[in-house]
Amino acid sequence: MPSWGDGLWGGTPWGGALAVAPGGPYPPMIVARAPLPRSINVPEDTLVGVKFYDADLDLDPSSVIIKIDGVTVYTGVGGFAAGYVGITYDTAGVHTVQFTKLGGWGYNTTVTVYAFVADATVPVPLTAQDTWDWTTRDNPLCYTGLTPLPIELKLQQPMQQFLELEPLRATFIDVALKLQPAATKQRNNKAARVIYQYGFSTELNTLLNPYRLRDRDALNSTVCERENVMIIDAALSKFKDRTQAGIQSLLTLGALPREYIAGLVDYQDSTLPSYRVSLAANLLMFARSVEDPTSPTLATPDSIFTEDGVPLLTEQDDMLLRENP
Repeated sequence: MPSWGDGLWGGTPWGGALAVAPGGPYPPMIVARAPLPRSINVPEDTLVGVKFYDADLDLDPSSVIIKIDGVTVYTGVGGFAAGYVGITYDTAGVHTVQFTKLGGWGYNTTVTVYAFVADATVPVPLTAQDTWDWTTRDNPLCYTGLTPLPIELKLQQPMQQFLELEPLRATFIDVALKLQPAATKQRNNKAARVIYQYGFSTELNTLLNPYRLRDRDALNSTVCERENVMIIDAALSKFKDRTQAGIQSLLTLGALPREYIAGLVDYQDSTLPSYRVSLAANLLMFARSVEDPTSPTLATPDSIFTEDGVPLLTEQDDMLLRENP
């Protein structure tokens, strides 16, 4: 965490003795803000700082109010609210409030700051206020959405042949991620990664063997905005009839081997939300693969084999092999 003090702003022009400006009265001013308005990639443990100044040197520190996202976190009379820590100090006529949030501001979060101050002008104090925002950086351990697989790009496009599955696809993309306080960067790429990972989360992924090889990096990536599976399942459950129609279309076309039908029906009727969501993901990826069978798998030798040259198996694969040697 950055240390307290003027180092947050670097050099300040407010050093040295200040004399009362001629004329007046003058209103107070907010002369410095940190982080700067509209800053991005701000560290999640950053300090928030505000500097106030009045040319009449009659600033009233007790009048200061600072809010974060509409909630008061500091007043000149009451100090800092629970969950926030900071300091205040005065230097050469400049009043500084500097603080941070216990536990940090979170990743990929837009923070809105409001500041208010008044002076001692009589009979009516003069005031100043301002509102600005800044955004913290992405979690370095989270998938950025910048490296989508070809199948993930296709999952973001409307179905071309299996039109009965289009509402299922569009809804899955919409609900795959949690609602964020700010627009999620690379949102659809991340949503498609969630679908891809659910597709390979159960043994149904063998349906994709003629078309898709597992990409180890994609399956090991973490989509931090991923929605709870029960919420996804609830949103997709209203498309049960369309799911059945999609399965029938694939069967009629001859693209879906009959031996898979029982398994698909079992998954659709499963009491486990994760199985029903996995069915939807596999069905969408399989349908898109059938629509464009020439698309590359993007499964490189490094991504589907271990360093010893052994084919990469998921935990589910390993479990199935142990149960069915």
